[in-house]
Amino acid sequence: MAGERSGTLPEVLARWLSFQKFAQSSRRRIIEALFYPAFLVMVLILALGVIFNVVLPRFSEFYAGGDIEMPLFTQILLGAGKLISSTLWLQGIGLIGLAILIRWMIASEAGRKLAERMLLMIPKVGTLYRMYHSSVFCRTLGVLLSGGLPAVQALEVVQRTSPSERMKAGLLTITDQVRSGSSLNQALEQAKVLDPLAVEMVRVGEQSSALPEMLDHVADFFDQEVEKATTAVTSLIGPVLILFMGIIVLGLLLAIYVPLFNASSVVR
Repeated sequence: MAGERSGTLPEVLARWLSFQKFAQSSRRRIIEALFYPAFLVMVLILALGVIFNVVLPRFSEFYAGGDIEMPLFTQILLGAGKLISSTLWLQGIGLIGLAILIRWMIASEAGRKLAERMLLMIPKVGTLYRMYHSSVFCRTLGVLLSGGLPAVQALEVVQRTSPSERMKAGLLTITDQVRSGSSLNQALEQAKVLDPLAVEMVRVGEQSSALPEMLDHVADFFDQEVEKATTAVTSLIGPVLILFMGIIVLGLLLAIYVPLFNASSVVR
């Protein structure tokens, strides 16, 4: 409607479609980048499950049949393996509960809010998540304002189309404050849902009467930062997870086999 009134509808639609394509591409890149770390976590969980449910109980039976002195850590580990392997039904219930929890966090509004709070608490990942949604906000609002839509109506559209439940809740308050006469910068600063740089650029844009252009510029900046942060996070997570997996597996193997090596050296 605003684009039709101002005679810029083709330009607004072209920019909107371009932004939607870029947003979808960004989401796809982030998901693809996080697939490998998620795969490593699944492999680690599977490996630990096999070790505690299959390997440790067998070694526990083997050591129980002989007079082999075991370190305290090995005793604790074998005891944990025996306990865990005897509660397979509880593990099954736990996996089902985890699947239900994940589905709830994806399908429900409260679950998505909880997932967002958890993501924001993770170093680097939280920064990446905040930057991505700040970019979506700035780009969407900039397109709408440049098409001639009033600020309040533009904020309402941004609120309805935001992929973030946290942003949606914050934008309700922001829209009400702007409708009541507050500046957009003041409302954003109080809501604390955007990256601080975005809030500062909104203030500069309002003061210079060039808010749509400033929103576009800051969205471009965030897009570049999101791409760099995605690369940095994924390049860091992979090696860290592999190192973590190696330490755990090596520690378990040492705890299991050291008593056996000690016993064989005594026999010799």
